[in-house]
Amino acid sequence: MVRQKSNINIALSLSGGGYRAAAFHLGVLSYLNKVHLLEHVTILSTVSGGTLTGLSYAHSLVEKKSFEEFYQKFFKFLKEVNLIKLTLNNIGSTAVTKLGYKNAITTIADIYNKELFERKLFGQFWENTEIHVKDLIVNSTEFRTGVDFRFQKSSRTKAKIGNGNVEISVEDAKKIRLADIAAASSCFPGGFEPLAFPQDFQWPNNEIPPELLRKFPNPLPLMDGGIYDNQGIEAAVLAMKGKLKEIKMFIISDTDRKSSDLYPYPSDKKHSTISLSTMYIIGFCLFLLSATSFIVLIISWVTQYYDGGGWLSGFIRFGFPAIVLGTLASSMYWLREKVKDELFSRIPSVKITPWEEIKKLTIDQLLDMVELRATSVLALTSSVFMKRIRGLIYGIVFGDSQYKRKRISNLIYELNGHKPTRDSWLQPSLKIQEVTTIASNISTSVWFEKSSDQNTLIACGQYTICYNVLDFIIRLYGNNSNKYPSWAKKLFVQAKNDWDKFQQDPYVYVTFP
Repeated sequence: MVRQKSNINIALSLSGGGYRAAAFHLGVLSYLNKVHLLEHVTILSTVSGGTLTGLSYAHSLVEKKSFEEFYQKFFKFLKEVNLIKLTLNNIGSTAVTKLGYKNAITTIADIYNKELFERKLFGQFWENTEIHVKDLIVNSTEFRTGVDFRFQKSSRTKAKIGNGNVEISVEDAKKIRLADIAAASSCFPGGFEPLAFPQDFQWPNNEIPPELLRKFPNPLPLMDGGIYDNQGIEAAVLAMKGKLKEIKMFIISDTDRKSSDLYPYPSDKKHSTISLSTMYIIGFCLFLLSATSFIVLIISWVTQYYDGGGWLSGFIRFGFPAIVLGTLASSMYWLREKVKDELFSRIPSVKITPWEEIKKLTIDQLLDMVELRATSVLALTSSVFMKRIRGLIYGIVFGDSQYKRKRISNLIYELNGHKPTRDSWLQPSLKIQEVTTIASNISTSVWFEKSSDQNTLIACGQYTICYNVLDFIIRLYGNNSNKYPSWAKKLFVQAKNDWDKFQQDPYVYVTFP
Protein backbone atom coordinates (compact mmCIF):
# COMPACT_ATOMS: atom_id res chain seq x y z
CA MET A 1 0.00 0.00 0.00
CA VAL A 2 1.10 3.60 -0.57
CA ARG A 3 -0.82 5.51 2.08
CA GLN A 4 2.24 7.10 3.64
CA LYS A 5 3.70 8.29 0.36
CA SER A 6 2.03 11.64 -0.37
CA ASN A 7 3.82 12.57 -3.61
CA ILE A 8 2.59 9.62 -5.70
CA ASN A 9 0.16 11.65 -7.77
CA ILE A 10 -2.10 9.89 -10.26
CA ALA A 11 -4.01 11.08 -13.33
CA LEU A 12 -7.07 9.00 -14.14
CA SER A 13 -9.32 9.12 -17.19
CA LEU A 14 -12.63 7.25 -17.34
CA SER A 15 -13.95 6.48 -20.82
CA GLY A 16 -17.47 6.55 -22.15
CA GLY A 17 -19.59 3.49 -22.85
CA GLY A 18 -22.97 3.88 -21.12
CA TYR A 19 -23.75 1.69 -18.12
CA ARG A 20 -21.04 -0.73 -19.25
CA ALA A 21 -18.47 1.99 -18.62
CA ALA A 22 -20.12 3.26 -15.43
CA ALA A 23 -20.04 -0.17 -13.77
CA PHE A 24 -16.55 -1.11 -15.01
CA HIS A 25 -15.14 2.19 -13.72
CA LEU A 26 -16.90 1.67 -10.39
CA GLY A 27 -14.91 -1.54 -10.12
CA VAL A 28 -11.70 0.33 -10.99
CA LEU A 29 -12.32 3.03 -8.37
CA SER A 30 -13.21 0.46 -5.73
CA TYR A 31 -9.99 -1.47 -6.21
CA LEU A 32 -7.86 1.68 -6.33
CA ASN A 33 -9.51 2.63 -3.05
CA LYS A 34 -8.79 -0.79 -1.57
CA VAL A 35 -5.04 -0.44 -2.15
CA HIS A 36 -5.06 3.26 -1.19
CA LEU A 37 -4.22 4.56 -4.65
CA LEU A 38 -7.50 6.38 -5.19
CA GLU A 39 -6.66 9.03 -2.59
CA HIS A 40 -3.64 9.95 -4.74
CA VAL A 41 -5.70 10.75 -7.84
CA THR A 42 -5.20 14.48 -8.38
CA ILE A 43 -6.42 14.67 -12.01
CA LEU A 44 -9.73 13.10 -13.04
CA SER A 45 -11.00 13.33 -16.64
CA THR A 46 -14.35 11.74 -17.46
CA VAL A 47 -16.51 11.06 -20.50
CA SER A 48 -20.15 9.95 -20.83
CA GLY A 49 -20.69 6.76 -18.80
CA GLY A 50 -17.38 7.44 -17.06
CA THR A 51 -18.76 10.84 -16.04
CA LEU A 52 -21.62 9.22 -14.14
CA THR A 53 -19.08 7.33 -12.02
CA GLY A 54 -16.34 9.95 -11.81
CA LEU A 55 -18.52 13.00 -11.17
CA SER A 56 -20.56 11.06 -8.61
CA TYR A 57 -17.37 10.10 -6.80
CA ALA A 58 -16.03 13.68 -6.83
CA HIS A 59 -19.38 14.90 -5.53
CA SER A 60 -19.21 12.38 -2.67
CA LEU A 61 -15.77 13.76 -1.72
CA VAL A 62 -17.13 17.29 -1.44
CA GLU A 63 -20.04 15.95 0.63
CA LYS A 64 -17.48 14.24 2.90
CA LYS A 65 -18.99 10.80 2.28
CA SER A 66 -16.91 7.67 2.82
CA PHE A 67 -16.01 5.63 -0.22
CA GLU A 68 -18.26 2.83 0.99
CA GLU A 69 -21.21 5.26 1.11
CA PHE A 70 -20.47 6.38 -2.44
CA TYR A 71 -20.01 2.79 -3.65
CA GLN A 72 -23.26 1.54 -2.16
CA LYS A 73 -25.27 4.51 -3.45
CA PHE A 74 -23.90 4.31 -6.98
CA PHE A 75 -24.20 0.52 -7.01
CA LYS A 76 -27.87 0.89 -6.04
CA PHE A 77 -28.41 3.58 -8.71
CA LEU A 78 -27.12 1.30 -11.47
CA LYS A 79 -29.14 -1.61 -10.18
CA GLU A 80 -32.48 0.04 -9.43
CA VAL A 81 -32.91 3.26 -11.41
CA ASN A 82 -34.52 2.43 -14.74
CA LEU A 83 -33.62 5.47 -16.83
CA ILE A 84 -35.73 4.41 -19.80
CA LYS A 85 -38.89 3.88 -17.75
CA LEU A 86 -38.49 7.13 -15.81
CA THR A 87 -37.76 9.04 -19.01
CA LEU A 88 -40.86 7.74 -20.78
CA ASN A 89 -42.96 8.62 -17.74
CA ASN A 90 -41.86 12.27 -17.81
CA ILE A 91 -41.00 13.07 -21.42
CA GLY A 92 -43.19 15.70 -23.07
CA SER A 93 -44.17 17.53 -19.89
CA THR A 94 -43.88 21.32 -19.78
CA ALA A 95 -40.45 22.68 -18.91
CA VAL A 96 -38.41 25.89 -19.08
CA THR A 97 -36.17 24.71 -21.93
CA LYS A 98 -35.42 25.68 -25.51
CA LEU A 99 -38.19 23.40 -26.80
CA GLY A 100 -40.62 24.31 -24.03
CA TYR A 101 -41.05 20.69 -22.99
CA LYS A 102 -38.93 17.90 -21.59
CA ASN A 103 -37.23 15.79 -24.22
CA ALA A 104 -35.25 12.64 -23.46
CA ILE A 105 -31.97 14.28 -22.42
CA THR A 106 -33.50 17.03 -20.24
CA THR A 107 -35.61 14.36 -18.54
CA ILE A 108 -32.48 12.28 -17.93
CA ALA A 109 -30.80 15.36 -16.42
CA ASP A 110 -33.65 15.71 -13.91
CA ILE A 111 -33.28 12.04 -12.97
CA TYR A 112 -29.55 12.52 -12.40
CA ASN A 113 -30.33 15.60 -10.34
CA LYS A 114 -32.63 13.68 -8.00
CA GLU A 115 -30.98 10.26 -7.86
CA LEU A 116 -27.25 11.03 -8.05
CA PHE A 117 -26.30 14.62 -7.35
CA GLU A 118 -28.74 15.75 -4.64
CA ARG A 119 -29.60 18.93 -6.60
CA LYS A 120 -26.08 20.32 -6.09
CA LEU A 121 -24.31 22.82 -8.34
CA PHE A 122 -20.86 22.84 -9.92
CA GLY A 123 -19.90 25.65 -7.53
CA GLN A 124 -19.51 23.17 -4.68
CA PHE A 125 -16.05 22.30 -6.03
CA TRP A 126 -14.92 25.88 -5.44
CA GLU A 127 -16.42 25.88 -1.95
CA ASN A 128 -14.53 22.77 -0.84
CA THR A 129 -10.98 22.65 -2.21
CA GLU A 130 -9.67 20.13 0.32
CA ILE A 131 -10.50 17.06 -1.78
CA HIS A 132 -7.65 15.11 -3.37
CA VAL A 133 -8.98 15.67 -6.92
CA LYS A 134 -7.43 19.03 -7.83
CA ASP A 135 -8.28 18.93 -11.55
CA LEU A 136 -11.78 17.68 -12.37
CA ILE A 137 -12.62 17.69 -16.08
CA VAL A 138 -15.98 16.54 -17.47
CA ASN A 139 -15.85 16.28 -21.26
CA SER A 140 -18.64 16.95 -23.74
CA THR A 141 -18.58 17.93 -27.43
CA GLU A 142 -19.93 21.18 -28.79
CA PHE A 143 -21.35 21.13 -32.30
CA ARG A 144 -20.66 24.75 -33.23
CA THR A 145 -16.94 24.29 -33.86
CA GLY A 146 -16.80 20.50 -33.41
CA VAL A 147 -14.33 20.22 -30.52
CA ASP A 148 -14.25 19.18 -26.89
CA PHE A 149 -16.20 21.32 -24.42
CA ARG A 150 -14.84 20.95 -20.89
CA PHE A 151 -16.63 21.62 -17.64
CA GLN A 152 -13.66 21.82 -15.32
CA LYS A 153 -12.45 22.91 -11.93
CA SER A 154 -8.72 23.19 -12.46
CA SER A 155 -5.59 24.00 -10.51
CA ARG A 156 -4.29 25.69 -13.66
CA THR A 157 -5.07 29.40 -13.89
CA LYS A 158 -5.19 29.29 -17.71
CA ALA A 159 -7.61 26.36 -17.91
CA LYS A 160 -10.81 27.36 -19.70
CA ILE A 161 -14.33 26.24 -18.96
CA GLY A 162 -15.43 25.45 -22.50
CA ASN A 163 -12.64 25.50 -25.08
CA GLY A 164 -10.45 27.85 -27.09
CA ASN A 165 -13.40 28.92 -29.24
CA VAL A 166 -16.20 29.13 -26.68
CA GLU A 167 -15.61 30.01 -23.03
CA ILE A 168 -17.82 30.67 -20.02
CA SER A 169 -16.84 32.39 -16.79
CA VAL A 170 -16.20 30.64 -13.50
CA GLU A 171 -19.02 32.60 -11.87
CA ASP A 172 -21.53 31.36 -14.44
CA ALA A 173 -20.13 27.82 -14.34
CA LYS A 174 -20.69 27.69 -10.58
CA LYS A 175 -24.45 28.02 -11.18
CA ILE A 176 -24.67 24.91 -13.40
CA ARG A 177 -26.27 21.79 -11.97
CA LEU A 178 -24.00 18.76 -11.75
CA ALA A 179 -26.86 16.84 -13.34
CA ASP A 180 -26.81 19.05 -16.46
CA ILE A 181 -23.05 18.62 -16.79
CA ALA A 182 -23.46 14.84 -16.58
CA ALA A 183 -26.26 14.96 -19.17
CA ALA A 184 -24.17 17.06 -21.57
CA SER A 185 -21.31 14.59 -21.26
CA SER A 186 -23.48 11.51 -21.83
CA CYS A 187 -26.08 12.41 -24.48
CA PHE A 188 -24.86 10.15 -27.27
CA PRO A 189 -26.10 10.71 -30.85
CA GLY A 190 -29.04 8.59 -31.89
CA GLY A 191 -30.09 7.92 -28.33
CA PHE A 192 -30.59 11.53 -27.26
CA GLU A 193 -31.05 15.01 -28.63
CA PRO A 194 -28.34 17.68 -28.38
CA LEU A 195 -28.52 19.62 -25.12
CA ALA A 196 -28.98 23.32 -25.89
CA PHE A 197 -26.67 25.48 -23.78
CA PRO A 198 -27.69 27.50 -21.83
CA GLN A 199 -31.43 27.21 -22.60
CA ASP A 200 -31.82 23.52 -21.72
CA PHE A 201 -29.94 23.87 -18.44
CA GLN A 202 -31.82 24.49 -15.20
CA TRP A 203 -30.57 27.68 -13.54
CA PRO A 204 -31.19 29.07 -10.04
CA ASN A 205 -34.62 30.75 -9.94
CA ASN A 206 -35.03 29.68 -13.61
CA GLU A 207 -33.00 32.73 -14.68
CA ILE A 208 -30.26 32.22 -17.27
CA PRO A 209 -27.25 34.43 -16.39
CA PRO A 210 -27.39 37.61 -18.54
CA GLU A 211 -23.81 37.14 -19.77
CA LEU A 212 -24.70 33.72 -21.17
CA LEU A 213 -27.79 35.08 -22.92
CA ARG A 214 -25.63 37.74 -24.50
CA LYS A 215 -22.91 35.30 -25.49
CA PHE A 216 -25.28 32.61 -26.76
CA PRO A 217 -28.23 34.26 -28.54
CA ASN A 218 -28.35 31.01 -30.49
CA PRO A 219 -28.02 27.86 -28.37
CA LEU A 220 -24.74 25.96 -28.28
CA PRO A 221 -25.52 22.28 -29.04
CA LEU A 222 -23.71 19.97 -26.61
CA MET A 223 -23.47 16.21 -27.00
CA ASP A 224 -21.56 13.18 -25.73
CA GLY A 225 -17.89 13.82 -24.96
CA GLY A 226 -17.05 10.52 -26.63
CA ILE A 227 -17.67 12.02 -30.05
CA TYR A 228 -14.44 13.99 -29.75
CA ASP A 229 -12.39 11.89 -27.30
CA ASN A 230 -14.09 8.85 -25.78
CA GLN A 231 -11.21 8.20 -23.38
CA GLY A 232 -10.80 11.73 -21.97
CA ILE A 233 -7.06 11.50 -22.65
CA GLU A 234 -6.50 14.89 -24.26
CA ALA A 235 -8.09 16.77 -21.37
CA ALA A 236 -5.98 14.84 -18.85
CA VAL A 237 -2.81 15.54 -20.85
CA LEU A 238 -3.60 19.27 -20.83
CA ALA A 239 -4.16 19.12 -17.07
CA MET A 240 -0.73 17.49 -16.64
CA LYS A 241 1.07 20.28 -18.51
CA GLY A 242 3.81 21.79 -16.39
CA LYS A 243 3.54 19.15 -13.68
CA LEU A 244 4.17 15.89 -15.49
CA LYS A 245 7.14 15.15 -13.22
CA GLU A 246 4.75 15.05 -10.27
CA ILE A 247 2.58 12.38 -11.91
CA LYS A 248 3.61 8.83 -11.06
CA MET A 249 0.82 7.05 -12.96
CA PHE A 250 -1.53 7.97 -15.78
CA ILE A 251 -4.32 5.39 -15.75
CA ILE A 252 -6.54 5.23 -18.83
CA SER A 253 -9.60 3.16 -17.95
CA ASP A 254 -11.18 2.25 -21.27
CA THR A 255 -14.28 0.18 -22.03
CA ASP A 256 -14.04 0.37 -25.81
CA ARG A 257 -15.01 -3.02 -27.22
CA LYS A 258 -12.54 -4.84 -29.43
CA SER A 259 -14.20 -5.92 -32.66
CA SER A 260 -12.68 -7.82 -35.56
CA ASP A 261 -15.59 -6.97 -37.83
CA LEU A 262 -16.77 -3.36 -37.65
CA TYR A 263 -19.35 -3.84 -40.40
CA PRO A 264 -20.69 -7.35 -40.97
CA TYR A 265 -22.29 -7.26 -44.41
CA PRO A 266 -26.01 -8.09 -44.24
CA SER A 267 -26.83 -11.69 -45.16
CA ASP A 268 -28.48 -12.62 -48.44
CA LYS A 269 -32.27 -12.61 -48.51
CA LYS A 270 -35.01 -13.81 -50.79
CA HIS A 271 -36.35 -10.90 -52.79
CA SER A 272 -39.92 -10.32 -53.92
CA THR A 273 -40.70 -9.31 -57.49
CA ILE A 274 -43.23 -6.57 -56.69
CA SER A 275 -41.84 -3.36 -58.17
CA LEU A 276 -42.39 0.21 -57.04
CA SER A 277 -44.41 0.91 -60.18
CA THR A 278 -46.74 -1.98 -59.30
CA MET A 279 -47.11 -0.65 -55.77
CA TYR A 280 -47.79 2.81 -57.19
CA ILE A 281 -50.56 1.44 -59.42
CA ILE A 282 -52.07 -0.44 -56.48
CA GLY A 283 -51.86 2.67 -54.32
CA PHE A 284 -53.38 4.86 -57.04
CA CYS A 285 -56.27 2.43 -57.48
CA LEU A 286 -56.80 2.38 -53.71
CA PHE A 287 -56.79 6.18 -53.68
CA LEU A 288 -59.40 6.36 -56.49
CA LEU A 289 -61.54 3.73 -54.80
CA SER A 290 -61.34 5.53 -51.42
CA ALA A 291 -62.09 8.93 -52.95
CA THR A 292 -65.01 7.57 -55.03
CA SER A 293 -66.44 5.70 -52.04
CA PHE A 294 -66.15 8.84 -49.95
CA ILE A 295 -68.20 10.83 -52.49
CA VAL A 296 -70.82 8.07 -52.85
CA LEU A 297 -71.20 7.71 -49.06
CA ILE A 298 -71.57 11.46 -48.55
CA ILE A 299 -74.26 11.60 -51.27
CA SER A 300 -76.05 8.59 -49.71
CA TRP A 301 -75.91 10.20 -46.25
CA VAL A 302 -77.38 13.48 -47.52
CA THR A 303 -80.05 11.63 -49.55
CA GLN A 304 -81.14 9.54 -46.56
CA TYR A 305 -81.34 12.62 -44.38
CA TYR A 306 -83.64 14.46 -46.82
CA ASP A 307 -85.75 11.30 -47.24
CA GLY A 308 -86.54 11.48 -43.52
CA GLY A 309 -83.92 9.06 -42.23
CA GLY A 310 -82.48 9.63 -38.76
CA TRP A 311 -79.30 11.72 -38.51
CA LEU A 312 -77.53 9.30 -36.12
CA SER A 313 -78.36 6.15 -38.09
CA GLY A 314 -77.22 7.89 -41.28
CA PHE A 315 -73.96 8.88 -39.66
CA ILE A 316 -73.29 5.32 -38.53
CA ARG A 317 -74.20 3.81 -41.93
CA PHE A 318 -72.68 6.44 -44.21
CA GLY A 319 -71.02 9.35 -42.38
CA PHE A 320 -68.42 7.54 -40.31
CA PRO A 321 -67.28 5.22 -43.16
CA ALA A 322 -67.07 8.33 -45.37
CA ILE A 323 -64.80 10.06 -42.85
CA VAL A 324 -62.52 7.00 -42.64
CA LEU A 325 -62.22 6.66 -46.42
CA GLY A 326 -61.83 10.40 -46.91
CA THR A 327 -59.02 10.48 -44.34
CA LEU A 328 -57.33 7.54 -46.09
CA ALA A 329 -57.57 9.20 -49.50
CA SER A 330 -56.31 12.58 -48.28
CA SER A 331 -53.45 10.92 -46.35
CA MET A 332 -52.34 9.03 -49.45
CA TYR A 333 -52.42 12.22 -51.50
CA TRP A 334 -50.49 14.12 -48.78
CA LEU A 335 -47.88 11.35 -48.63
CA ARG A 336 -47.43 11.40 -52.39
CA GLU A 337 -46.88 15.17 -52.42
CA LYS A 338 -44.53 14.94 -49.41
CA VAL A 339 -42.38 12.36 -51.18
CA LYS A 340 -42.26 14.53 -54.28
CA ASP A 341 -41.33 17.67 -52.31
CA GLU A 342 -39.00 16.20 -49.69
CA LEU A 343 -37.37 13.25 -51.44
CA PHE A 344 -37.27 13.84 -55.17
CA SER A 345 -36.37 17.51 -54.71
CA ARG A 346 -33.19 16.42 -52.90
CA ILE A 347 -32.03 14.14 -55.71
CA PRO A 348 -29.40 15.97 -57.82
CA SER A 349 -30.70 17.03 -61.23
CA VAL A 350 -29.38 14.81 -63.99
CA LYS A 351 -31.93 15.86 -66.59
CA ILE A 352 -34.16 12.87 -65.93
CA THR A 353 -37.29 12.31 -63.89
CA PRO A 354 -36.21 10.35 -60.75
CA TRP A 355 -39.45 8.37 -60.59
CA GLU A 356 -39.06 7.07 -64.15
CA GLU A 357 -35.72 5.55 -63.20
CA ILE A 358 -36.40 4.09 -59.77
CA LYS A 359 -39.89 2.68 -60.37
CA LYS A 360 -38.28 -0.44 -61.83
CA LEU A 361 -36.90 -1.37 -58.37
CA THR A 362 -38.69 -3.96 -56.30
CA ILE A 363 -39.74 -3.17 -52.73
CA ASP A 364 -37.05 -5.44 -51.29
CA GLN A 365 -34.37 -3.91 -53.50
CA LEU A 366 -35.29 -0.44 -52.25
CA LEU A 367 -35.27 -1.62 -48.60
CA ASP A 368 -31.87 -3.26 -49.16
CA MET A 369 -30.47 -0.02 -50.53
CA VAL A 370 -31.83 1.96 -47.59
CA GLU A 371 -30.55 -0.62 -45.07
CA LEU A 372 -27.06 -0.70 -46.57
CA ARG A 373 -26.81 3.08 -46.51
CA ALA A 374 -28.14 3.40 -42.97
CA THR A 375 -26.04 0.61 -41.45
CA SER A 376 -22.85 1.68 -43.23
CA VAL A 377 -23.26 5.29 -42.05
CA LEU A 378 -23.91 4.02 -38.51
CA ALA A 379 -20.81 1.81 -38.65
CA LEU A 380 -18.81 4.74 -40.02
CA THR A 381 -19.78 7.11 -37.21
CA SER A 382 -19.99 4.68 -34.29
CA SER A 383 -17.12 2.33 -35.15
CA VAL A 384 -14.74 3.38 -37.94
CA PHE A 385 -14.47 7.06 -36.97
CA MET A 386 -14.39 6.19 -33.27
CA LYS A 387 -11.59 3.67 -33.81
CA ARG A 388 -9.63 6.21 -35.84
CA ILE A 389 -10.12 8.95 -33.25
CA ARG A 390 -9.21 6.52 -30.46
CA GLY A 391 -5.98 5.65 -32.24
CA LEU A 392 -5.07 9.31 -32.72
CA ILE A 393 -5.85 10.18 -29.10
CA TYR A 394 -3.87 7.21 -27.76
CA GLY A 395 -1.01 8.37 -29.98
CA ILE A 396 -0.71 11.48 -27.83
CA VAL A 397 0.40 9.32 -24.91
CA PHE A 398 2.00 6.30 -26.56
CA GLY A 399 3.93 8.45 -29.03
CA ASP A 400 5.50 10.57 -26.29
CA SER A 401 8.41 9.08 -24.37
CA GLN A 402 7.55 11.22 -21.33
CA TYR A 403 4.61 8.91 -20.61
CA LYS A 404 6.43 5.63 -21.17
CA ARG A 405 7.03 4.97 -17.47
CA LYS A 406 3.75 6.49 -16.33
CA ARG A 407 0.96 5.13 -18.52
CA ILE A 408 -1.37 2.30 -17.58
CA SER A 409 -3.93 1.24 -20.17
CA ASN A 410 -6.75 -0.48 -18.33
CA LEU A 411 -8.75 -2.11 -21.13
CA ILE A 412 -11.96 -3.99 -20.49
CA TYR A 413 -11.12 -6.83 -22.90
CA GLU A 414 -7.41 -7.35 -22.24
CA LEU A 415 -7.67 -10.33 -19.88
CA ASN A 416 -9.62 -12.53 -22.29
CA GLY A 417 -6.59 -14.85 -22.59
CA HIS A 418 -5.26 -13.51 -25.90
CA LYS A 419 -2.70 -11.14 -24.38
CA PRO A 420 0.77 -12.49 -23.48
CA THR A 421 1.80 -11.79 -19.87
CA ARG A 422 5.20 -10.94 -18.39
CA ASP A 423 5.12 -13.87 -15.96
CA SER A 424 3.21 -17.14 -15.88
CA TRP A 425 1.59 -16.32 -12.53
CA LEU A 426 0.04 -13.24 -14.15
CA GLN A 427 -1.73 -15.35 -16.78
CA PRO A 428 -5.47 -14.88 -16.08
CA SER A 429 -7.34 -17.98 -15.01
CA LEU A 430 -10.07 -19.48 -17.17
CA LYS A 431 -12.62 -17.97 -14.79
CA ILE A 432 -11.21 -14.47 -15.34
CA GLN A 433 -11.05 -15.02 -19.09
CA GLU A 434 -14.69 -16.09 -19.13
CA VAL A 435 -15.88 -13.08 -17.10
CA THR A 436 -13.79 -10.74 -19.26
CA THR A 437 -15.34 -12.06 -22.46
CA ILE A 438 -18.83 -11.59 -21.07
CA ALA A 439 -18.07 -8.08 -19.74
CA SER A 440 -16.49 -6.83 -22.97
CA ASN A 441 -19.50 -8.01 -25.00
CA ILE A 442 -22.11 -6.21 -22.90
CA SER A 443 -23.75 -3.57 -25.07
CA THR A 444 -23.46 0.20 -24.68
CA SER A 445 -26.80 1.21 -23.20
CA VAL A 446 -28.40 2.98 -20.24
CA TRP A 447 -29.76 -0.16 -18.65
CA PHE A 448 -28.63 -3.72 -17.97
CA GLU A 449 -30.43 -6.43 -19.93
CA LYS A 450 -29.46 -8.98 -17.27
CA SER A 451 -29.17 -8.27 -13.55
CA SER A 452 -25.84 -10.13 -13.46
CA ASP A 453 -24.23 -7.72 -15.97
CA GLN A 454 -23.55 -5.09 -13.32
CA ASN A 455 -21.59 -7.45 -11.05
CA THR A 456 -19.71 -8.85 -14.05
CA LEU A 457 -18.53 -5.40 -15.11
CA ILE A 458 -17.57 -4.31 -11.61
CA ALA A 459 -15.57 -7.51 -11.12
CA CYS A 460 -13.88 -7.01 -14.49
CA GLY A 461 -12.87 -3.46 -13.52
CA GLN A 462 -11.47 -4.66 -10.20
CA TYR A 463 -9.28 -7.53 -11.35
CA THR A 464 -8.18 -5.74 -14.55
CA ILE A 465 -6.78 -2.74 -12.68
CA CYS A 466 -5.22 -5.13 -10.12
CA TYR A 467 -3.46 -6.91 -12.99
CA ASN A 468 -2.31 -3.65 -14.54
CA VAL A 469 -0.95 -2.29 -11.26
CA LEU A 470 1.17 -5.43 -10.93
CA ASP A 471 2.26 -5.24 -14.57
CA PHE A 472 3.15 -1.56 -14.15
CA ILE A 473 5.39 -2.20 -11.14
CA ILE A 474 7.17 -5.07 -12.90
CA ARG A 475 7.63 -2.91 -16.01
CA LEU A 476 9.19 -0.14 -13.91
CA TYR A 477 11.31 -2.10 -11.45
CA GLY A 478 11.71 -5.66 -12.77
CA ASN A 479 10.85 -9.00 -11.17
CA ASN A 480 12.87 -8.78 -7.97
CA SER A 481 10.47 -7.27 -5.43
CA ASN A 482 13.29 -6.98 -2.87
CA LYS A 483 14.72 -4.13 -4.93
CA TYR A 484 11.46 -2.19 -5.18
CA PRO A 485 10.99 1.19 -3.47
CA SER A 486 9.07 0.75 -0.22
CA TRP A 487 5.80 2.12 -1.62
CA ALA A 488 6.00 -0.15 -4.67
CA LYS A 489 6.88 -3.19 -2.59
CA LYS A 490 3.89 -2.72 -0.24
CA LEU A 491 1.59 -2.15 -3.18
CA PHE A 492 2.97 -5.16 -5.05
CA VAL A 493 2.47 -7.51 -2.08
CA GLN A 494 -1.11 -6.34 -1.57
CA ALA A 495 -2.00 -6.50 -5.27
CA LYS A 496 -0.40 -9.93 -5.71
CA ASN A 497 -2.37 -11.29 -2.78
CA ASP A 498 -5.58 -9.88 -4.31
CA TRP A 499 -4.67 -11.25 -7.74
CA ASP A 500 -4.42 -14.75 -6.29
CA LYS A 501 -7.94 -14.31 -4.88
CA PHE A 502 -9.27 -12.98 -8.19
CA GLN A 503 -7.83 -16.00 -9.98
CA GLN A 504 -10.00 -18.25 -7.84
CA ASP A 505 -13.09 -16.01 -7.69
CA PRO A 506 -13.30 -12.95 -10.00
CA TYR A 507 -16.31 -11.69 -8.00
CA VAL A 508 -14.58 -11.83 -4.62
CA TYR A 509 -14.76 -8.05 -3.98
CA VAL A 510 -17.95 -7.06 -5.80
CA THR A 511 -20.13 -6.72 -2.68
CA PHE A 512 -17.59 -4.25 -1.29
CA PRO A 513 -13.81 -4.61 -1.37
